[in-house]
Amino acid sequence: MPLAKQDIENFKNKLLSEERRISETLASFATKNKGGSGEFTSRFPNFGDGQDEDAQVSAVEEYGTRLSAETILEERLRAIRRALTRIQKNAYGKCLNCKKDIPIKRLNASPEAELCGNCK
Repeated sequence: MPLAKQDIENFKNKLLSEERRISETLASFATKNKGGSGEFTSRFPNFGDGQDEDAQVSAVEEYGTRLSAETILEERLRAIRRALTRIQKNAYGKCLNCKKDIPIKRLNASPEAELCGNCK
């Protein structure tokens, strides 16, 4: 059964809220690339000049953590934006693979879901 307009509006609001939250989180440790791609580049942590070896190791570890988080958050951001596009095109809530309705329970857990449980 297709989603009700109110359900779609609720999911849209959840997606927009999550998009803002993720963008703010990314901005706290990464710089948004120019050109409107929506991609970010992690900033190398600055622990001051004249770092000892332990501080340098910590900086490299922190940078690695930031890169991993950046990758995960950017992928989630792309999935959210794809879901928002599907809402605009009146295609939200349909499995991209089998074209059946995605159960509302799945959408509640993951509003950016592109596949139903069977195709996942």
